[in-house]
Amino acid sequence: MSMATAPRDDDPAMPEAQAAYWKGAYERMAARNMRAVEISSIEVLALKKLALICGALASSLNDQTAAGEQRALTKVLVDVVNRADVANLSPDPR
Repeated sequence: MSMATAPRDDDPAMPEAQAAYWKGAYERMAARNMRAVEISSIEVLALKKLALICGALASSLNDQTAAGEQRALTKVLVDVVNRADVANLSPDPR
């Protein structure tokens, strides 16, 4: 099975490409019968703010190891937020 890569931030079609990527990721997750976790819209907003804070912290750290770890955490948060956004836009399969 080939895994698609997430669109780059400098891609001019990024919003559409990211939506398509995450829709596919959501469908792959559903196909594997992974448990879903429900996240309310206020929790998604809190995660978005946390991702912004983590990104700013990563940019301000002088220690490259710590900055790299913070960037990795930021990527994970952004991925979770994007999946939650796609899941909230997708029709309920029930």
